Amino acid sequence: VRVNGTDHVPDGVPLLAAELSTRGYATAAFVSSLVLRHDSGIARGFSLYDDEFEANRGRDPRDVLPERRADETVTRAAGWIGRHRAEKNPAPYFAWVHLYDPHAPYEPPPPWDARFRGRPYEGEIAYADSCLARLLAAVDPAETLVVVAGDHGESLGEHGEATHGVFLYDATLRVPLVVRLPGKRFAGRRVRTQVGLADVAPTVRRLAGTAAAESDGKDLSSLFEDPNAPDRPAFSESDYPAFVLGWSPMRSLRLKGWKFIDAPHRELYDVHADPGEKANRYGGEDSVRDLARSLAGIVARKPFAEATSSAADPEVAKRLASLGYISGGAAAVNYDRIDASRIDAKDHIAVWSLIESGLIARQKRNFEGAVAIFERLLAGYPTINPVILRDYAEACRWTGRLDRAVDLYEKILKTSKAEPDDFFGLGVTWHLKKDEAKACDNFERAVAMEPGDTNSWIDLGNGKLALAQWGAAESAFLRAAALDPRSIDAISGLAAVAFEKKDYPAAEAILQRGLGVAPGHPPTRFNLALVEKALGRPDEARRIYTELAAAPDPAVASRARRELARLNADSRLPSKGTS
Repeated sequence: VRVNGTDHVPDGVPLLAAELSTRGYATAAFVSSLVLRHDSGIARGFSLYDDEFEANRGRDPRDVLPERRADETVTRAAGWIGRHRAEKNPAPYFAWVHLYDPHAPYEPPPPWDARFRGRPYEGEIAYADSCLARLLAAVDPAETLVVVAGDHGESLGEHGEATHGVFLYDATLRVPLVVRLPGKRFAGRRVRTQVGLADVAPTVRRLAGTAAAESDGKDLSSLFEDPNAPDRPAFSESDYPAFVLGWSPMRSLRLKGWKFIDAPHRELYDVHADPGEKANRYGGEDSVRDLARSLAGIVARKPFAEATSSAADPEVAKRLASLGYISGGAAAVNYDRIDASRIDAKDHIAVWSLIESGLIARQKRNFEGAVAIFERLLAGYPTINPVILRDYAEACRWTGRLDRAVDLYEKILKTSKAEPDDFFGLGVTWHLKKDEAKACDNFERAVAMEPGDTNSWIDLGNGKLALAQWGAAESAFLRAAALDPRSIDAISGLAAVAFEKKDYPAAEAILQRGLGVAPGHPPTRFNLALVEKALGRPDEARRIYTELAAAPDPAVASRARRELARLNADSRLPSKGTS
């Protein structure tokens, strides 16, 4: 996997969970980020793969929360471990528990937000630590191997990088790796030898007694006895800037206290004497000959890596966007070519920082802030990648800059390969401009490209309803309901079509089905009251409106009060034939 969240783990890659599963282990995973959903391929071998976030139940797929708190993840993991240990003659188990909290934007929950005021990154780490302690309390230390690892650090402004993913300095590459052996053998021992995260799987395989498999890493167990053995080379690569903007990738090799970074502008650091990597010691090819040769050998033998297209699956792109990641450019990317013709991220890190701040503003739904950032960005870099224009267009749409949003979407469609979300976004914009014909035209293009997008079918149905095209609206809602039978929006759309056709009994039956899916759903109950009134049951309509007038949703409550007043006024009108 070259770029986080985009590539799918190939079936031929040996995975630890799959190997342990075949050897009789119970296997379970509990993840905290949508990037690691089961369809990424990493779920292979896990009997239970828990990636369903409680807070996302019933949410619009375009508005899902991209992560869940460590507390929820640990509660589920500790519960599973406890139930497994309580079984009679339980099999050995393998659990992977993934926590995501120390990740931008940094928003620790109470009381860590107050305790670490002004230091939110540290607050999120402290919160995650507290959850980790609760997880460790659920396992038996006498018989459980525990490995705790971080996948990256945060630059926090070092070298101009705000978070991570671009540079290969130790601020992001040097991470925790803690191994607790059953019975706490070698407790407190610190291994000084340089190792890497690629070594974790071979080590677990060795300690679990399974066969070795092809891997980039090596078993670390010999270092428990010899913690000062010679360093092992640590290889790293950064492909994300190439994936997003077509800039040059970077590669690095850290060995024997030196780090060589291969980029258009090469770098060499004495990491022992200069841990902040501030003094570039590169003095031509002679200064890095041995490191460069070792680096080239590692790159040449990488067993599973392949250059892939930057055209991500649409659902993957949506998940990445919700996490603050950019979903890639329009053209295929060469992740392996480093030369002076490609942009070195060091020369444009200020651009990247603007991009990241715009993404985070959008992720936090600060759309006004996002617009301001993207306007600054495009003023200085008018040829910026189309993926940034998409974020800019969305922010303009949310802030009511509809003409600007239309211009941006049309620019995207002229300059890059169209994606379904481009047509969806343009359709929503035209709907907000009250041009339902143009809105429907774009929704139709969206569903033609991505027929499995429930929400585009729903919006197409609503557009056709506004145009009084009942048959087309019904067809769109039926497609949405077939994709998601529990979609209350699709059910409500079908009821609206029946209502417009004056088939009130059918509308009533459909809405009652909707309440079976979403009991008490205020908008559905409001529509049911409209139907009851149309069926000549004013008392039943009045009862529903009276209850909804106290609903927590102010929009529903306000509409219910208006309809209740109208219904009461109608009941006071004189009957025909009376004076």
